[in-house]
Amino acid sequence: MAAIASTDVTVSLPPRDRDIVPAGPKLMSFPSITFGNGSLTYPSGGVPLPDKSAFGFKKQIDRIFIQQPAANGFVYKYDRANH
Repeated sequence: MAAIASTDVTVSLPPRDRDIVPAGPKLMSFPSITFGNGSLTYPSGGVPLPDKSAFGFKKQIDRIFIQQPAANGFVYKYDRANH
């Protein structure tokens, strides 16, 4: 079976969840992310994310807050160094 690649990651960012603090010094968005289609495997070292533009940003992503789902045996975290 093939491993999940960044092209298999879908980012949904409706307009109401984009640029939440437009008057502040930084922008904030709340995308929903879907990983693969259920038939792909988890790659060693983690799932690569698509480019920052998929999340609505042009320069960089400073912080990612991940809402942990119900206990499923995985620990979700963002690896800034490896994106």
